[in-house]
Amino acid sequence: MVKLFVGGYPPEFTELEIVQLVGPHTTVETIKVVRDKISKKPKGYAFLEVADNAGAERAIDALDGLAMGDRILKINKVAEETGKTSDKQAVVIKDRPKRPRRTIQ
Repeated sequence: MVKLFVGGYPPEFTELEIVQLVGPHTTVETIKVVRDKISKKPKGYAFLEVADNAGAERAIDALDGLAMGDRILKINKVAEETGKTSDKQAVVIKDRPKRPRRTIQ
């Protein structure tokens, strides 16, 4: 399976409409629409798992850059993570000024 990022679609789109948009080009296995934690409203992007690499390429070629109202659809492959998380180097930010604490009076 290949994972795709789909962004820039209208916020009122449902999961079904996103699948119907990509469906003619490849078989969609799963979809995950990213939502705001508090309001539960879609943030305007989703991740799809599609059946094969050839279908993913067809979807990208057909849909990437497509104008949808005042938005531009962005679709591309998500790079697969390799290795374990312990193999990744941690990024340490040093010499960053601390925020002053606010006191309530």
